[in-house]
Amino acid sequence: MIGVYPGPIDADMAKDLPFDKTSPDDVATAILDAVESGNTEVYPDPFAQDFGSRFNAGPAGFGQYVAEMVSGGGPA
Repeated sequence: MIGVYPGPIDADMAKDLPFDKTSPDDVATAILDAVESGNTEVYPDPFAQDFGSRFNAGPAGFGQYVAEMVSGGGPA
């Protein structure tokens, strides 16, 4: 089983998000690379990698990071 945790992808669904977006092709490539290498968690873009590392580091500060992001402050 594989978990894919992308950040904003350059598609209609995310067109109004004020974040840098990753192309669908880059996400698909990252997923296929993970399958080939046996990785079970895929963070296919810089936004997702940063978010995932903060989440996996523990709750201390993660809540503040998310609060700033959703309040319009953007990712820290």
